[in-house]
Amino acid sequence: MKILKWTIISVGLSVGLTAFAGSHASIQPGLWQFDYKTTVTGMPFAMPARTSTQKKCVTREEAKKIWKSASESKGENCQYTDLEKTGNHVAWKMKCTGNSNMDGHGEVTFEGSTAYHGKIDMAMQDEGQAMKTHLEFKARRLGDCKDK
Repeated sequence: MKILKWTIISVGLSVGLTAFAGSHASIQPGLWQFDYKTTVTGMPFAMPARTSTQKKCVTREEAKKIWKSASESKGENCQYTDLEKTGNHVAWKMKCTGNSNMDGHGEVTFEGSTAYHGKIDMAMQDEGQAMKTHLEFKARRLGDCKDK
């Protein structure tokens, strides 16, 4: 379903785009919670905002490369431009090709190495249908990972 595809791409890009900022910031390993709220407009039917929460135990190795692997995992090829970094805040523009052609911009604010939040606005054309999405995201470290 196209909506599900768009939501998955949006969520993946939210993490991947923080990669752009992530090259200048690091996160601590441990148990993290990721919260997302996605709003899509331009659909032929009304679609309510979708929220989701994920928890993940991020290892030391994953913390070092989580941004890069997340951005590459959805099969999109994104070029980032107009990077503006001020203190703990990063903003950018991007253009993606691959499974879908998309243009957009985003921003992320890091709260030390244990939390961040941001938003992304994207526009795409898919089979003649113009769609826009607004994604808000936040992540925070909850503590150490529990042994399984």
